Amino acid sequence: MKRIGIFGLLRNNKNTNGIINYKPTTTTTTTTTTTITTTPSSSSSIITTQRPSLFLLNFNNQNRFYSSESLLIGIENNENSKLNEKDINENKDSTYYENILKNFYDSKNYEKAINYFEKIQGNKEFKADKFIITKIMKCYAKSNKMEKCLELYNENQNDFDMVMGLILIKGYLDQSNFEEAMNWFEKCQQLNIDNIRPYTAIIGKLSKSGQFSIIDMMLEQIKKKNLKFDTHLYTILFAGLKSFVGDGSLERTFKLYKQLMNDLKTESPSPPSPPSPSTTTTTTTTTTTTTTTTTTTTTTDFMLKMDNKLFKELIECLFYKKQYKYVIELYESFKNSNIDFSYTLSKILTSFNYHYPNSPNDIIQLWSTIKKPSANNYSCYFHFLNNSNEFNYFPNFKFNIIDIIEKELTVNSNKANSFQNDIFIVNQIIRYHIIDNDFSSGWSIFQYTLSNSIADVFSFLYILKYLSNHSTNPIVYNNLKEILTSNYYINLTKQFSDYKKVIWIPILKRLNSSEELKPQLQQIIKLLESHTSESLSFYYKALGKKIN
Repeated sequence: MKRIGIFGLLRNNKNTNGIINYKPTTTTTTTTTTTITTTPSSSSSIITTQRPSLFLLNFNNQNRFYSSESLLIGIENNENSKLNEKDINENKDSTYYENILKNFYDSKNYEKAINYFEKIQGNKEFKADKFIITKIMKCYAKSNKMEKCLELYNENQNDFDMVMGLILIKGYLDQSNFEEAMNWFEKCQQLNIDNIRPYTAIIGKLSKSGQFSIIDMMLEQIKKKNLKFDTHLYTILFAGLKSFVGDGSLERTFKLYKQLMNDLKTESPSPPSPPSPSTTTTTTTTTTTTTTTTTTTTTTDFMLKMDNKLFKELIECLFYKKQYKYVIELYESFKNSNIDFSYTLSKILTSFNYHYPNSPNDIIQLWSTIKKPSANNYSCYFHFLNNSNEFNYFPNFKFNIIDIIEKELTVNSNKANSFQNDIFIVNQIIRYHIIDNDFSSGWSIFQYTLSNSIADVFSFLYILKYLSNHSTNPIVYNNLKEILTSNYYINLTKQFSDYKKVIWIPILKRLNSSEELKPQLQQIIKLLESHTSESLSFYYKALGKKIN
């Protein structure tokens, strides 16, 4: 059967330049499958396999294939992995072997690196230096072979340094051998090097299990040694607090949040925004020239700055604790930075539902920072725009989702596949039309979801919500009945056990909220009693009273 193209439903014609032109959908349709204005005696059904001939969009499928550059890299890596005994036994210089080992390590082929290292150890031309030893120790640790890792350390213990210590700490932590990890932590402390990384490794493991009482003691040690909290430490602390629900969870979060913002003020001349690329360069130079006088780590990799990972963990931590005001506050502080907001877009937009933005431009600016929106980004964005339109966040302004789609397709036609096949996006398009009082267009797209077997409970929710508000109309009542008795709807309710909570409870509660809507409520209850086999006690309980 021919698939219906959704963009034939969004736009009536397409000009010769390939840009979709907008013409509002009329309330009269040319087929019986996309209208609700038929008479009750009509034999047409809203759930049908008949598909009208509509505009089809040609898709660009190049994104299905790997780029030639990625393929070339894969071939090169594959060639390096084809190593036989001749490669090993030939008299090569040490650099040759080191490059092969480095290639395996960089591509995370730890087992291959181990096997190759063990085979070439007897070769007189090969002598592993400290760099290679630490790499192979890490390969053993990553491969859960701590006995071999420890054996290699014992052979080179005179070269013990912070890097080796961290490998052993993290390796034993991955095996949940906390006691042995702490032994190596103490050995690192004996090096008398002021470095926060051993603390970070231990705290990272503890934070995952919510052991913040032990973490507090370690943080006190960090402060006594005058070590500065770096980006990585803050990141793992907020990641742990995100799921921590123990006593003092919220107070602990706010305390750490305040400390972070104060530390960022110290690091940046214009806090709390992160340093610009030019500032970063200057700071790096300064740090390099003053390493002899600082007590923190001597490398610039562990400076404090707000990067994407820290921002994401902090936003999620505040969001899951329902601190929406602070989510918005944090976004406002860094909205002009280089942070990638695509990872936190849904949390920021949801928070805006609780603390409205000052103007539509605030939302437009946020969206403009999303350079490569995903399907999830679009669905979250459209959901917020629909909320804004429905609940009048901006009384004198309405967002036009259809115009947004048009502009996106003008720039990149490859987006079309997401717009017409991602049900979360399609549902928001249906909702947009209903909010805009263009039910005919919303109904047509709902038909599209049925015909292409992508409709979910939310597709039904938006349609049923509208129909329920007009259920005293005999034509609408007939269409509601057809939905309830359709195979698609029945199968969907069997697959999704919570459909009552998603679809009907919000509809019935709204109808029960005022005397004006009581006639519609009575009609819906009558429909559910007459045309479904389910018990209505769940609905009565949710409404809190018996319905007469």
